[in-house]
Amino acid sequence: MARFTVTGPATGTCDDGALRDGILVRDGAHLDLSFAAVTHIHNTPLAACFRVGHGITIGDPFGTIATATIEHSDISDYGGTGIIAFGDGSLVDISENVITGAGLSTIVATSGIEFVFGAAGTISHNVISGNSCGSPDLGCGTDYLTQFQIAGIQAGGPGTVITHNEIYDNQVGIYAFDGAQSSHNKLVNNHFFGL
Repeated sequence: MARFTVTGPATGTCDDGALRDGILVRDGAHLDLSFAAVTHIHNTPLAACFRVGHGITIGDPFGTIATATIEHSDISDYGGTGIIAFGDGSLVDISENVITGAGLSTIVATSGIEFVFGAAGTISHNVISGNSCGSPDLGCGTDYLTQFQIAGIQAGGPGTVITHNEIYDNQVGIYAFDGAQSSHNKLVNNHFFGL
């Protein structure tokens, strides 16, 4: 799929069906997405509903996996995560995209890219900014041991490569784990720490 826009916002609430995903890829499916825009994936009024407002979701937290190649696209103004991949076996190649969160918010916590529960892939040549959480009510704050900080990239399933990205104005630039390889990234003006 290429050269189209997926857009919100929605008018649902946390109780009656909040906007969960702009694009959802699951059950073994594969998405090739390029030169697209995924924007305003949140509810109006903005609300901190659990695990909703993702621009693009690959796999799901309930055990299904999927794969994707996402390139040359603009993912912005989401209420949760720009791109999130779930599950060991979900493989994603994310390159040459601009991923922009809402900035410091007291209502929602946004992150740029997350690989969760063993998802892996390559994250390269992206520009990622504006991902943070400004609300102690959401458990966010500066204490690394007792509070959450939000990252531009949070990834690290076995084989994950994070390279040549420009990551700025997030609370944390890159939060890497499980042996992720990180190189040649430019980390500037992230609020708490770069890597």
